[in-house]
Amino acid sequence: MYKMDKLLTVKDVAEYLQMSKEKVYKLAQQGKIPVSRIENQWRFRLDRINAWLEANEVYKGPKHFKKTKKKK
Repeated sequence: MYKMDKLLTVKDVAEYLQMSKEKVYKLAQQGKIPVSRIENQWRFRLDRINAWLEANEVYKGPKHFKKTKKKK
């Protein structure tokens, strides 16, 4: 596994998040994922990626069941 302060490449992040490199580039360009630009290369810190994941977590909870009418 990666150390928390390790710098990751686009490929690393794509594998970690299980998405395409193109999607990672798009999120970075849109400012939707924490990224640093070092000269002409994108670099990501794992601790910031994990914090971003937690901040963007969506929990929908259990579905509510319809109450059934009691038979008389």
